[in-house]
Amino acid sequence: MTIDAVVFDYGNVLSLAQPESVQIELAARCGLEPQALTKLYWELRADYDAGLSCGSDYWHEIARLGGCTMTSELARELIDIDNKGWSFENRLMSEFARAVRKSGMRTAILSNMPLDFRNHLAVGVPWLPEFDHHTYSCELHLIKPATAIYEHCISGLGVAPERTLFIDDREINLEAARKSGWQTVLFSTTEQTLNDCSKLCGVSVPVHSN
Repeated sequence: MTIDAVVFDYGNVLSLAQPESVQIELAARCGLEPQALTKLYWELRADYDAGLSCGSDYWHEIARLGGCTMTSELARELIDIDNKGWSFENRLMSEFARAVRKSGMRTAILSNMPLDFRNHLAVGVPWLPEFDHHTYSCELHLIKPATAIYEHCISGLGVAPERTLFIDDREINLEAARKSGWQTVLFSTTEQTLNDCSKLCGVSVPVHSN
């Protein structure tokens, strides 16, 4: 089946994973053990990604559940640290996104992302490639793997689902995409992902060290 569009997740695909050192710094600023911070960070992330809570509310709730003190100034600092932690480029994947678009296929980002980070993209992620369409969870008030978020993306791209390839690092998100008729590749390592994508869409980039 010919591929007409490639859709990229952002975190852990276009960007590198957030360094462990960032979670350690966030925990230290909150006065929590890193393991406790990371647990609350992900447990409360869905509403934040969906735009149902703002960054200040998110960090105040982490502090409340963690039994520590939070101020508006500290919350703002934590938002900035968190944003910067998700800003490191996976250079080969961004090169691949550019190559796909240059080849004539359409491209999109489909990402669970809080409003704070979406706003940060314009100033803190200068390496981000150009895309034909963007679907961000914070703008729709829902997150992957909700069916409607895939429908929004495919509508914006204007291509057939079965001719769309989606790259994501979570199987649950890919399963939902396949139920909507999309083709998928699970992001594992960069090299394996690029190899799998090249077989499906015929575009490749030289694989070398990041």
